[in-house]
Amino acid sequence: MTSPWILLDTEARTDDDRQNATTAASRTSTGHHIQATLVAADPPRDSYFCVHVPGLTDDAAGRRRSYPILTPRVDCTGGRLALLSVRVSRSSAATDYFVYRAGRRPKLQLLPGVCSDKLESLNDYGPIGLVPRGDDGEHFVLAALRHKPMPGEYDPDTPLEEAYDEDDLGASLEEAYDEDAYELLVFQSERRAWAKHTLVFGGGVDRLDLEKAIALGGGELGWVDLCRAILVVDVLAETPKHRVIPLPKLLPVNQKDSFSNQHPWARRRSFRDVVVCADGSIRCVELEHCKRRAEIPDVSAMDVLHDAELPVGRYANMPRHKYEYHGWRVITWTRAVASTCWRKVGLVHVDDILAGGDPGHTAALLLREIGRDLTVRHLLVEVPSLSLDGDDDIVYFMCKAEQRDTKTWVIAVDMGKKTLEEVVPISVEHLGSTRLCYLSCALSKHLNTD
Repeated sequence: MTSPWILLDTEARTDDDRQNATTAASRTSTGHHIQATLVAADPPRDSYFCVHVPGLTDDAAGRRRSYPILTPRVDCTGGRLALLSVRVSRSSAATDYFVYRAGRRPKLQLLPGVCSDKLESLNDYGPIGLVPRGDDGEHFVLAALRHKPMPGEYDPDTPLEEAYDEDDLGASLEEAYDEDAYELLVFQSERRAWAKHTLVFGGGVDRLDLEKAIALGGGELGWVDLCRAILVVDVLAETPKHRVIPLPKLLPVNQKDSFSNQHPWARRRSFRDVVVCADGSIRCVELEHCKRRAEIPDVSAMDVLHDAELPVGRYANMPRHKYEYHGWRVITWTRAVASTCWRKVGLVHVDDILAGGDPGHTAALLLREIGRDLTVRHLLVEVPSLSLDGDDDIVYFMCKAEQRDTKTWVIAVDMGKKTLEEVVPISVEHLGSTRLCYLSCALSKHLNTD
């Protein structure tokens, strides 16, 4: 492959124990052999990990089978590193965490247990971020951030001084329960030890829905609420410094849908994403399905009213608001990490997108790849993803021809040229809504390096 970045499926395959130059092996905490293999492809084709654990991903006869609840996941990536979480039992929530190191001699390292016997899973803390230390990625810092739990979220038999870490013991009750307070969990590989810190951001960032973590450079990680802000923390500092970067305001339809809970927390990735590009800039992409409320008919403008058009039921005169669909549009923003503003990169409506500057070419491309006579506007488009190359304006979308389809395609749209560049199927079929588990990462840049 030639691309320095990949579009990675965060759900690993368990029904494939292939091996190649990226394969690395280790042992789980329960003594099982585990191997992980990265299957990488140039975007817009998807990439994925194959994780094989004999005894967990095989049945008694040695046949491969997949248990959705046991599906290994890619929790985050950073440089040449990726954090994999693997459930090690079908009967409990016990989870092992492995750091995969890409290179000519790939490695898979089991992390020591989380520093609380109340937590079976590091994911209880929410999004996890990874900061490599040094060019070889041999050492790293792992960090997770969550809202500081309120008193009622602990076991009532647990004394307050046990519920909070030692740094909190001198704080007043009000400070310990501040709604703007967050709890940071940090693991440093050199020390092989975990530490906890309490951070108070202020400025109205209480109870953000943190959905992902991004590496901002210089030891800073950013925890992202895709609708509101990025919480930035210097995880390398002994006393972590922190600040807030607000995100651009949502486009009008997404504002309305988010406020009315039409976009629940789990689906926000369906219309927005935030990444850090190779040049260090932060980029934000947002997809909006344009809807407008149709006018309520005014009978004074009509000369004849037919009986068939006049309902007589109880709600005959209740205003009925209908919405007209006007296609979709996508907007991209950029900023430097230290900047105080976002700058618009591009805004494109689906009706402006062509292939090779020719509407006929666009239809022919979709017919050849998807097998149906469609326009781009007819596709069910979700999950915008950005290229990590700061010099191009390509946005990738997951799409289906119909909701009931099991096959999903990726389309690549050049925002600058307003052209449809490619249409390719992804490697896994899925019924229902488009899967949201894709992230842009730079693992492929390190596959053939030490």
